[in-house]
Amino acid sequence: MVPELLILALDFYRAPLNYPQLVNPDRALPESFDNLIGAFAVALSPGKIEATARALGTSAEVVDKASSFFLRQVLLVPGGSHYRVLGLSPDASEADVREHYQLLVRVFHPDRSGGDPGQNAEYTARINDAYNTLKRADARERYDRQLGRERRGRRATEADLNRFH
Repeated sequence: MVPELLILALDFYRAPLNYPQLVNPDRALPESFDNLIGAFAVALSPGKIEATARALGTSAEVVDKASSFFLRQVLLVPGGSHYRVLGLSPDASEADVREHYQLLVRVFHPDRSGGDPGQNAEYTARINDAYNTLKRADARERYDRQLGRERRGRRATEADLNRFH
C-alpha cells in the first residue's frame, strides 16, 4: 500500500496551485502529518522506491522528484516555524524530533542528495537550526514563547489589513 502522504506529494507535484493551504507558513500542516512522514520515508528508501513507483503507476525518478519538491515547498517554505521545517506538531516528542531530523537530512544533505548543492546546503542549515532548537527542552521552551508572541503580532497585523479589503 502506498502511503497517503506520498499520494498527496505526487498530486502536489503535478498541480501545486491546487494546494495553497499547504504552502502557507501561517497555516498548520494537515492533521497527523507528523505520523504520516515515517511511512513516506520507508516508501522512498532505496529498497522500496521501485515498488512504490510501480504502485503509483510512475517511475522512481518521478516519485523521488515529487517527494523532494513536496518537502521543499511544504516544510521548507520561507517563514515557516521550526516545527513546520521538521514536519512536526508542537507537541511532538524528542524521539519524533530526532526521527524527522534524520529523515530530512537524508533527503537534503548536499553530500547525500542530488540537485543544487548550494540550495541543499541552505535547506540542511534550516533543518539543523530547527533540530538544534527543538531537541533541547530549554531552547524549545524559549522558542515556543517567542513563536507565540510572533503569531499574536502577526494576527493583529492581518486583522488590520483585512479591514481595508
